[in-house]
Amino acid sequence: MNMESSVLSLRKLSLEKLMKVLDRNLSRVQTIPLCVRIDVLRMACKRGLVNDDSVEYLLVPNVVDLDLSHSDRIGDKTLIVIADQCRYLTKINLNWPVKPVDLSTDSLTDRGVVQLAKSCPNLVSIMCRNRGNLTNAAAVCIAERCKRLTSLDMGGSQLDDGALRSLAQHAQSLRSLNVSFTNVTSAGFEALCSESSSACFSTLEEVHTTNCSQICDEAVRSIANLPRINIFIFHNCRLVTQESRGFLDDILLRQQRRARNLPRGVRKQTVQMSWTVY
Repeated sequence: MNMESSVLSLRKLSLEKLMKVLDRNLSRVQTIPLCVRIDVLRMACKRGLVNDDSVEYLLVPNVVDLDLSHSDRIGDKTLIVIADQCRYLTKINLNWPVKPVDLSTDSLTDRGVVQLAKSCPNLVSIMCRNRGNLTNAAAVCIAERCKRLTSLDMGGSQLDDGALRSLAQHAQSLRSLNVSFTNVTSAGFEALCSESSSACFSTLEEVHTTNCSQICDEAVRSIANLPRINIFIFHNCRLVTQESRGFLDDILLRQQRRARNLPRGVRKQTVQMSWTVY
């Protein structure tokens, strides 16, 4: 084993040891050199050790990418600390694996997300799936403040058409959107996918609407008309009928025509669609 490998192994062992006693030594973390604190933060995130109680000790100022999806104790306090210290943040993952039955167990609300969006305008990816306390207020602030936003996952929240209309008005770079398990309707998608008025009509490539019980064939038609759509997932939308199959065929035909016009050697884009028809 060479010297470099020995140093890396010792560093990893030291970090592993620290994780085991982290809760008793939080106040000492900030005395560690910055280059090591970054590794401490990454490992703590993966272990689900970053939460409302520890974030002020573990956070490294001006970090640009945070995955907090492994912690079940992320609330508004965590986001307010992040908003204050990480103004250059570009990606944040706040997903919960499963939407809680009792929303009182989730302390993440619009207040925290709004503060984050106001303080971190460089965000391009925001993932907060199964955060059932979030409403249109969070989505509207994200749309208005995060002009570079390309990916938004708010599946399992309390969104309705007001959120889609705000995205249509402001989200000029949006490429991927997940609003599964929300209260959006076909009217909202008509606004989001309007060629004449939607800011993201020419950028949207991926849409997820699984278990949106209020969308129907008109929503599928609107989404199918997006010129760059290549991923569309909509299971258990019980108002969608066999009529939508024709709109989906239009996506495939458009993609085939585009592929034929590509120069030789250019990689063809794959279309992914999955749905349930009742």
